Amino acid sequence: MQERNASVVVFVFGLAIIFLAATGIFIGLYVDKVDKEVSRNTQLLNQQKAQLTQSERLNQELNSDIEALRRQTIQLESQVAELKNRQESRNLEDDHRQRICAEADYLVHLQVDTLRGNTPAQYSLSGFVIEYNGAQHILAMTAGHIRSSDRTITKITVSFHLIAETQEAEIVGYNGALDVALLRFKDPNFIYNGRAAKLGNSSELRQGDEVIVLGAPLGFRWTASFGEVMNLEVGKAYDDGRYQFTQERLIMHSAIANPGNSGGPVLNSQGEVIGIHVMSMKSTWDNFITHIGLAVPINDVKKILDDLANGMQK
Repeated sequence: MQERNASVVVFVFGLAIIFLAATGIFIGLYVDKVDKEVSRNTQLLNQQKAQLTQSERLNQELNSDIEALRRQTIQLESQVAELKNRQESRNLEDDHRQRICAEADYLVHLQVDTLRGNTPAQYSLSGFVIEYNGAQHILAMTAGHIRSSDRTITKITVSFHLIAETQEAEIVGYNGALDVALLRFKDPNFIYNGRAAKLGNSSELRQGDEVIVLGAPLGFRWTASFGEVMNLEVGKAYDDGRYQFTQERLIMHSAIANPGNSGGPVLNSQGEVIGIHVMSMKSTWDNFITHIGLAVPINDVKKILDDLANGMQK
């Protein structure tokens, strides 16, 4: 009986050991599975964190790019607005220039017929109509070298800017030192209905101010060129055997002028005559041609206007 009980105990103990062993194996397998699951979940979580970090970095980079694009857009909009303002300003300036030129009724072209001995010759100058001592006295002003010591003037024909007819004129007075001359129309019945030039104040000119030169360079009538004041109070003595003048004050300007522009008005940006173009200086150096225009200040001319109208000849 005791042997039987002992066998049962051994059997039960063996089963318990087997159960415990199986339980341990099961628990070990479960724990391993759980560890693997935890490891996999941890790895996935780390991957998600990495992806989230990369996404945040990309988002930050994207936001940075967007901000840079926004700043560039603002800068471009500012540049576009500035260019638009410049263009509008340039258009207004062009319109203003065109209006000044369109209203220059007073611009005239002078064709001068002369005799040098018995040989006829012809040349052209520019000029402008002024009102002197009331509307009944309409005169034309031009360069003094309209006359020359070696030629005799036989006829001066005046063509107007906006008037189809021509008129014959004669010299009233001239001043060789200033290189200015005053003309009057010979027909006593001639009535000029255009504008007269408005004489400005040349003392107000400053370097860099815009100037407009009107005239007939090389015979091409009613032209305009634009430049700026380069210098003031420039003295110049000129003597080529025919024309002589000494002027202590001349306006140096950069507007291109050629033969035929002499005597034409030099205007400021308000369309007022601030000078009379008298000559251009050109030089060529290493195939580079420079143009410098010289004009008599209108204030100097206004000082002797009465003398010119009364027949000054010197």
